[in-house]
Amino acid sequence: MTQALQKQNGFTLLEILIAISIFALITFSTFMLFQQALSSEQQFKKSSQSLVELQRAYRLLQQDISQIIGRSVRDEYGQSLSSFQLIDTINGKTIEFTRMGRDNPLQKSRSDLLRLQYYQQDNQLIRKSWQSLDRSLDTKQSEQIIVNQIETIQWQVLDKDQWLSSWPDTALTNNKDLLPNAIQIQISLKNKRQYRWLYPITLDTENSLVQTNTIISN
Repeated sequence: MTQALQKQNGFTLLEILIAISIFALITFSTFMLFQQALSSEQQFKKSSQSLVELQRAYRLLQQDISQIIGRSVRDEYGQSLSSFQLIDTINGKTIEFTRMGRDNPLQKSRSDLLRLQYYQQDNQLIRKSWQSLDRSLDTKQSEQIIVNQIETIQWQVLDKDQWLSSWPDTALTNNKDLLPNAIQIQISLKNKRQYRWLYPITLDTENSLVQTNTIISN
């Protein structure tokens, strides 16, 4: 009788191995669930940051384009540049234009006009500005990254009822202050999402821009 009771005390090796296997399985499942939740949270944060970045870029472009003005400039080599340009460069298609409403918080004695350029470099959309409209070789410039993870970016301008991939058409006009009717930007990101932004351009009789609504679509 005593020997039988002694045999019932404790666990057999097989029972211990089964218990360890069940514990390991539960631990592994819990770890995988935790990893999945952490990965989902990181992906959500990444998507949220990308969306915020795109919204900022959209509003910045809206602000710049809404204040385009017909004012041609000279580059650092003395060449005359049109008020608005959509041209091919080493960085692909690039837009460059003059806008009004330049910030002047210190009330310095300078023009309220600003010359801007938008272009893609590697996987980024860059906004470049110059301190002077008619610039020289030593004119200071600044660059700002406004969108990351870009796969491709396409620019088009509307001339009456025709979409063009370059501006101005020097074969049709020599007017360097001529502006298009609208600007369309199509951005493809590395996450395969695509965005199309449309910015109408409407000039008043004084050749300054009237604020108009813009359209964004995904």
